[in-house]
Amino acid sequence: MNVFRLSLGYNRIRTVDPAAFSSLDSSLKYLNLENNQLMRIPWEAIQNLSALIHLYVGSNLIQDEGLSMPLLDGNPNTTSINLTCNL
Repeated sequence: MNVFRLSLGYNRIRTVDPAAFSSLDSSLKYLNLENNQLMRIPWEAIQNLSALIHLYVGSNLIQDEGLSMPLLDGNPNTTSINLTCNL
């Protein structure tokens, strides 16, 4: 499946399954998870999205401890991560 942009904002999402985007690993460039109820960035779910350029996780419940950022070795193209309006 080739999905270029996926917007899951405003859905009250609290967690993201580690395999949620596994079929989109080479096509997904823009992932919008804004305005949900995430308490941490779902690194396990996005770590193999090799085409990902922009990740939007603003307006969630992410605090400092939810930011623990692993190396983005699997995401060499990621150039922006929007974290605005979190806790």
